[in-house]
Amino acid sequence: MAKRVALVTGGAQGIGRAISEAFLRAGMRVAMVDCDGEALEQAKQRCMHLGEVLSLKEDVARAALFLADPANDFITGENLVIDGGMTRKMLYV
Repeated sequence: MAKRVALVTGGAQGIGRAISEAFLRAGMRVAMVDCDGEALEQAKQRCMHLGEVLSLKEDVARAALFLADPANDFITGENLVIDGGMTRKMLYV
């Protein structure tokens, strides 16, 4: 039986990283997508002991293109978490 895979956008920090960690603890393979390459690498290093982690430095909007790529047909779509997060520019004052 193939191991389940989750794609988590915004996976480098906050809720996205917590969700990635939970999926890894549940025995899933996780593809973490985030536009912050440095935070993404730190998150990957932090999570590697939990299981198989793939990290992709991409904008959240490119997740659909990632899924459409035949090279990524191992992702079944069973677990797709879209966590776009916020930037300082989005904060309301």
